[in-house]
Amino acid sequence: MKDSLDELKLRWPIGRIAEHLFPGWRWGLSCRCPWREDKRASFSVYSGGSRFKDHGAGDQGDVFDFVAFSLRITNAEAIEFVRNLDGGGRSEPAPAPRWTAPTESTDTEQKSRKRASWPTLRTSLPGELEQLAGLRGLDEGGLFYAAVDGVLRFCETARNGACWAVRSLDGTNCRIRRLDGALLRSGEREAKSIALPGSVASEPFGVFAHERFKHLPVLVCEGEADVLACYSMLHKAVALDRWTVCGMGGASLRLPQSSLQALKGRRVRILAHGDTPGREAAARWADQVLGSGGLPEVANLPDGTDLNDLARLETWGETSTRLTDL
Repeated sequence: MKDSLDELKLRWPIGRIAEHLFPGWRWGLSCRCPWREDKRASFSVYSGGSRFKDHGAGDQGDVFDFVAFSLRITNAEAIEFVRNLDGGGRSEPAPAPRWTAPTESTDTEQKSRKRASWPTLRTSLPGELEQLAGLRGLDEGGLFYAAVDGVLRFCETARNGACWAVRSLDGTNCRIRRLDGALLRSGEREAKSIALPGSVASEPFGVFAHERFKHLPVLVCEGEADVLACYSMLHKAVALDRWTVCGMGGASLRLPQSSLQALKGRRVRILAHGDTPGREAAARWADQVLGSGGLPEVANLPDGTDLNDLARLETWGETSTRLTDL
């Protein structure tokens, strides 16, 4: 057992694990702790990526300890998590290259400065995944994998308390909602969802463009809530290793060119809302995907519904299987 764990650690150094848990995090001898607010870069990854130390909190250990601290799980659960990455569940054929932002973008220097004010986006604290699953009527296991992919995060805000967040792979787009389900207060208005300052609205949520997922077909959905519903649906249908997710921030948006390049040659199933704006968006996205060499198909949802609505129905398991059937 000891030899097999040593071999597992050699195959999965902290940098490789971090690609799953904290996409875009820059690790090194002096870096910021990925799971807590750290303004002093008091975190170190050393010994060829096999060890870490959080100088601010005093925590340290190997890759299994890193996973345990990141996901708030036991060491035994962390070992099982790495084993699943290594040979079961989500296939991982080779270390993935670090993501770089596309050159084509609506990002600006002004937006970049605004993003510096974002609250710390962290992994879940004990009970938060369960609370969010209960609030949205979703499968907790699906939310767990959304967090593993770095799509789902949590944060604290001065005016709104604990929130959940869905973000893009390159970290330039992020929308938040309150974890207690109440409306967010933003300036003089209230809203159920807001984009953090400096967000690039056209940048989709999800990891579909990452190299390690480019062999998978894609589910395209509308809105941050339906991103989580997609993960819940895929987990329910035991299909997380057969699909990946692309979440558009709203029905009025168009897929950016960088995303269309990532969708070229892939099956793309579009699951927009069952209303007029959603159906118009589905037709627009399908035209874009087809024109860029992808293979689009539109799955029309029942009138007046979205994926999160369907998640609350007793037939959710059957619906999940139908919508993710290859």
